Amino acid sequence: EDALANSGYEYNVEEANSILDEAGWEMGDDGIRERDGVRFEGRLPTFGDDALTEARARVVQQQLKAIGFDMQLDQRASSEFSTTLTEKDWDLVTLGFSSSDAYGVMWMCQVYCEDSGLNLSATMNETFDERIHEVEALPTAEEQIPAAMELESELMAESWGILPLYAGPQIMAAKDGLANLTPEPYTGLDLFGVLPVENFGWAK
Repeated sequence: EDALANSGYEYNVEEANSILDEAGWEMGDDGIRERDGVRFEGRLPTFGDDALTEARARVVQQQLKAIGFDMQLDQRASSEFSTTLTEKDWDLVTLGFSSSDAYGVMWMCQVYCEDSGLNLSATMNETFDERIHEVEALPTAEEQIPAAMELESELMAESWGILPLYAGPQIMAAKDGLANLTPEPYTGLDLFGVLPVENFGWAK
């Protein structure tokens, strides 16, 4: 399900501009808003020289310009990624997550819990942490996943700190007959020991 849409968010430039007008952010002659002498601006660091990453950042920059926000792109070396996140040297930052959980919502707390290293905005609270743990404790994926989708929508409705940008496709190719190979690309076949590698090989 689209948890972001279910939480009440939508792409609406006119409404966003109206909210900013009411909040006292006045549009300047250069198309950037100001309030009390402060420009409506921020930095979005990008890492490396991947053309797709740059294009994605420029789309975000263009969309924010439509509401009078000056998003400055800050290209950095790939080696600066970890330091930038640790020191929170950014105003807006994009991260990629891939789902590798065979059991429902194993990584939900890693993304959303208040003290998680991946919750860079630190915008959650103990109440949501407890509710996430309740969902994690449900015994089957059939129970966990609908409960997690509902809770995720509530998390997004209450907090602006973590929002999905898009859900991309996952594409894999293999020769006919390959059997039981996990799709996880970067942690090894056993996924930290969570996924047992059984009967891996070729079908007759």
